[in-house]
Amino acid sequence: MQVTIDIEPQTFSLLQKVREKGVSLDALLREALGKFDGEKHLPETISEAGVSPRRWLDVAGSAPYPLFGEDAQAWVSRTRRTGGDEREKYWSENE
Repeated sequence: MQVTIDIEPQTFSLLQKVREKGVSLDALLREALGKFDGEKHLPETISEAGVSPRRWLDVAGSAPYPLFGEDAQAWVSRTRRTGGDEREKYWSENE
């Protein structure tokens, strides 16, 4: 089975560091998930966490536009472009 995911540049560089150290990503994920076994675990649902769900209208308009000084579509386009460039660079170096 082949899975395709879109990776942010920061995540991509983290994965590169993991690969450079020779650590198996599978082993790393199993170790991380193993830490959730036992008494402490993440809640399955929002209500299990004791938090009441919020409606969109409760928070709509609370942030200034554009948030962080950048239009949302410009941010999406920029991150896709830079992420694609990083992936292309990585794969061209590692073929």
